[in-house]
Amino acid sequence: MTVANLPRLRVWLWPTLGVLVVIAVGFLIIQPELSTLSYPQEVSVAEAAAKQKAGAFILDVRSEAEWKAAHIPGSALISLPHLADWSREVPRRREVILVCTDDEQCAQAFAILRAAGVPALSRMMGGIEAWQAAGYPVESEP
Repeated sequence: MTVANLPRLRVWLWPTLGVLVVIAVGFLIIQPELSTLSYPQEVSVAEAAAKQKAGAFILDVRSEAEWKAAHIPGSALISLPHLADWSREVPRRREVILVCTDDEQCAQAFAILRAAGVPALSRMMGGIEAWQAAGYPVESEP
């Protein structure tokens, strides 16, 4: 490199560094949001019960037959196959706690609700079986 090439290097150095700084700052701003999109926060049955008392919305995405067999009092049913169509009915200003059959069902429900703009999502670990095993009340329908 010669001294004659130094001005040319300076011309490209600062804009390149500027672009790299913008990319790094953008990544730092977006990265926390990306991590929240990966999967909903998991809450225990006791936490779900406490959050429900504090105003959280319990959303059961299991099948209608599973719902009729046993569900959490005060919870709402929107089966996974109908969730995209009915997602506008899910509150946006309350935490939503998902009750699911398995991990895959919860992941699908989470993706649908995130795409619909539901900001605060949690998943109750263990599903309705854990709720019953912990001694919390359930309702059933014929």
